[in-house]
Amino acid sequence: MSLLINNGKVKIYLTNNWSIIIEADFERINNGDSWQACKEEQIVYVSTMTIKDKNNNDVLAETIRDTTAKPSNGQKQFSYEDKKRLGAADLKQDKKGWQLNGFMCTNGSLAICVINFNDESNLEWALEVWKSLSQD
Repeated sequence: MSLLINNGKVKIYLTNNWSIIIEADFERINNGDSWQACKEEQIVYVSTMTIKDKNNNDVLAETIRDTTAKPSNGQKQFSYEDKKRLGAADLKQDKKGWQLNGFMCTNGSLAICVINFNDESNLEWALEVWKSLSQD
């Protein structure tokens, strides 16, 4: 399901109560347990999961972040934090272009996001998409 919002963008509802905001003209594919969208050389992939401890309690977002974020060989690293979400991302370049690998987490839940784009000038767009990952 999607909801049209400002400036030709849509809010896409994903699994585990996550959502993402992306331009309306992206082709969207729901794979059941993951979601992707593409337009020309821009590709966005998202997978979500719940994270529980051995007693079936939500794992704290800080714990998820600290165990998910690993040292990287990426060219740039980014972090994000607000009242409810914590995230980290890593930018790499390869022969095909650029890739932003990131995640956002809340207490008990994790969304992993991979964004491919061919021109470094699209980095701000990729960061905006990654930061739009939210749990409703």
